[in-house]
Amino acid sequence: GGAEQLRFLLESVRSRAAAEAADESAGPAAEAAGGGGGLAEDALALAAATLAAAAEMWQHVGAVERSAEHLFLPAAKAAVLRQRLLPRARESAEELEQLAAEAGLLALGF
Repeated sequence: GGAEQLRFLLESVRSRAAAEAADESAGPAAEAAGGGGGLAEDALALAAATLAAAAEMWQHVGAVERSAEHLFLPAAKAAVLRQRLLPRARESAEELEQLAAEAGLLALGF
C-alpha cells in the first residue's frame, strides 16, 4: 500500500543520511558545498506527503463511518463494511501519521 511505499522512501533517506555521515569526505567542506541540504529537503517533502496521505486516510475513515448514510446497502451490509474497513483504515492513518513524524524528525536532524 501507500504506507509501504512511503516507509521505503523514508528508509532510503535514512540510508543516504547514514552513508553521508559515515563518509569522511562529507566534512565541513562538503557541508559548505551543500552537503545534506538535499536530504533535508527530501525528508521535509516526504513528511509533507505522508501527512497529506494520513489526512486523506482520516477522511476515508470518516466516509466509512458514515457509510450507512451514503451507501445504497441494507443496514446489515453497511455494518459489515464498516466492521471490515474501519480497523484497516484507522491503522493505515495512524501508520501514516507515525511515518510523517519520523520524516519530520529526520529533517530536523539536518
